[in-house]
Amino acid sequence: MTKPLRILVVEDSAHHRESAKKLLAGEADLDFVENFDHFLQKITEKPFQYDAVLSDIFFPTGDEHKDHNVPAGVGVFFICRDKKIPCVLVTAGNHHGKDYEWVWKTVHNIIPMIGLVSYKEPWPLADCLGVGDGEAPEKRWKRAFEQLSEQLSLIVKK
Repeated sequence: MTKPLRILVVEDSAHHRESAKKLLAGEADLDFVENFDHFLQKITEKPFQYDAVLSDIFFPTGDEHKDHNVPAGVGVFFICRDKKIPCVLVTAGNHHGKDYEWVWKTVHNIIPMIGLVSYKEPWPLADCLGVGDGEAPEKRWKRAFEQLSEQLSLIVKK
């Protein structure tokens, strides 16, 4: 029996954290942080204690900053890429409206264009699909986990 993956999850919503716990129970050992400052504390621990990172996109930068329109998850993605840590952004982007469009375009157009990921690699974004307003649907935690697993399998093959 193989050891479950240790995944650091950056998610500020209690609802989405509970959803991740429920959907990934038995598949991964999850540890949660709720903002960018807490992520930075974990990512700089020596040695880094996780196999991969799943991150929301819009969340507070710190305990004193509750602005949910900050796309701090993009920073998480680039830090993980720099440290060669598999990372998938998980969002229910539709409720962010126009604030989310540039993130979608960056992940789907610019990141592959500048060579940070190729179209053949596991995709770094698991979205509920659709941009608009309204209540956030469930996040696609299972799909994000599958994408992380694909990224990890490519690392093992190298």
